[in-house]
Amino acid sequence: MSEVEAQTQQTLPGSSVWFIPLPGFHQVAISGRLDELRGRCEEYVREVGEGESQNAAIDGVNSVIAMVNSLFANGVCYLATGLFGKDDGGYSTANLALSVIETELPEGGATQLALAGIVEAKWGCDPKPVDVPAGPAVAWSDVVRIGLDAAPGAAPPPELPEVHQMHVAVVHPDGRRIAVLQCSTTDAGEVDSYQAMVDVMAATIWFDGESPYFREEPEPSGAGPDFRSVLG
Repeated sequence: MSEVEAQTQQTLPGSSVWFIPLPGFHQVAISGRLDELRGRCEEYVREVGEGESQNAAIDGVNSVIAMVNSLFANGVCYLATGLFGKDDGGYSTANLALSVIETELPEGGATQLALAGIVEAKWGCDPKPVDVPAGPAVAWSDVVRIGLDAAPGAAPPPELPEVHQMHVAVVHPDGRRIAVLQCSTTDAGEVDSYQAMVDVMAATIWFDGESPYFREEPEPSGAGPDFRSVLG
């Protein structure tokens, strides 16, 4: 069983949030442990060998580290990527992120209604109430397309695929912070499957101390196709 404690000390010293990622999602980085990612990247660069290929690999690694640093600076504390085989022989991919955001709810104000108001104002969405053990929670989904800027005089960049995002936000009972679990994929045909996975993982979120979920890995309910990890 894999259990993740995603440290959130960049926002609230001494605070932590737990959740159990489903099999098939593979950790990329955890806030406060960026050296692990950097070490893996440097090992990859060494394997590439010397020359132009290594220079390109170094540039790519630096871009990845900069991106992860930027995400962590904005509250993201855990990143993972999922790669799942499908019955038709193809595969589906998704990214998973856990963020912790400070709030200013008054004492006793950590309610589902108050959380919905915060989420609606911040993300411009229409959140729906959901039940999770950790506290008041809401869920929402959206579709975005991340554009690329063309260089002056260059042809417009190719149109990027739509990114389907599924979110669940849980507010700590003290009202000081919100944990947001987000799954993103360009595989429109598997949105329902990923939504089922997010629902299962959101139910394992726990704030502070030791997570109570020392048990067998949960299985997604009604997850559509029989996903199987192709990464062992």
